[in-house]
Amino acid sequence: LFSPSLSILYSSSSDSSIRLSSLSYSNSTLSSTFIHSIKLPSKIYSMSFHRSTTDQNKEINTHLYTAGSDGKIRMIDLSTNQETSKFEAHEDTIWRIEGIPNSRFLSGSEDKSLKMWDVRQSKPISEIKYKAGILSFGWGGARDDQEAAAAEEEEVWFG
Repeated sequence: LFSPSLSILYSSSSDSSIRLSSLSYSNSTLSSTFIHSIKLPSKIYSMSFHRSTTDQNKEINTHLYTAGSDGKIRMIDLSTNQETSKFEAHEDTIWRIEGIPNSRFLSGSEDKSLKMWDVRQSKPISEIKYKAGILSFGWGGARDDQEAAAAEEEEVWFG
């Protein structure tokens, strides 16, 4: 996951940590320098920035969502690298998380559910159950309520 300025790379792995590295590009060569890591209690399979805007309608990224093997979603404050919120989100592995506008995010899990959350609430504001575990999904389109999900049965649903 790249920072909006493309100057920092956030990477996660099965060792339950997030690594932050600064990136530089010079003479057609990309190089990285390790900054630090953040250790979490479970394997991390997906990360996304919390999408919020300033009064001038400029998008800023002050927090990072993480999701993984324990079914929990964690919100990390990027200025302190500390967990600020934790959501008991799913009954199984979370394969995908994505921050969306208006302090919300989506999560898709092996438990066959796609959930929409508001960071100000501890329970999901919407949930869709599918036939199989959610491996990936996308958010976009002209409306603020469109998503597509792909599950283990190689089917794609649009909502």
